[in-house]
Amino acid sequence: MAIISNLYPPIMSDTMPSFVRTQSCKIYFSLSNYNTETSIKNVQISLVNQRTNASAFKNNLYPSGIKIANLIYDSDIQGDYNHYVLINPSDLEEEAFGLNQFYKVQLRFTSTSASNPPSNGVELATWLYENTQNFSEWSKVCLIKGIAQPQLSIYGFENADDNQ
Repeated sequence: MAIISNLYPPIMSDTMPSFVRTQSCKIYFSLSNYNTETSIKNVQISLVNQRTNASAFKNNLYPSGIKIANLIYDSDIQGDYNHYVLINPSDLEEEAFGLNQFYKVQLRFTSTSASNPPSNGVELATWLYENTQNFSEWSKVCLIKGIAQPQLSIYGFENADDNQ
């Protein structure tokens, strides 16, 4: 098999800031200086539950454990780490990220489009096999963790008139 793609993997941090576990998680990364946005057609996402070492994605949606997503640019961020992909709670078996649970995320680019991702395991396995030469290597592992919705309160100010 000849190499068609010279894509370099995404550049990721070792960890991402915690996020509310019932909301979408943005996985930020940078592009290598040798990649261009136009050469990247899709981003493949692997999400593994650190406790079980199994894919956290819904098996019926992502039978291979790989989600195929679009590259998104965040114009509000200047410099590095201004591209991201989304992982939605609806993508997960539990419909939410586990409370204070760590997940391992890895990304890789594709130079061939999967605008209509294969819908079953056999089609996806075939697509992955036939297009392997169009993929970058996997990125390094990044750890993410969902937390409960923070609640802030200031004691002593609830009934300010009662304290006088």
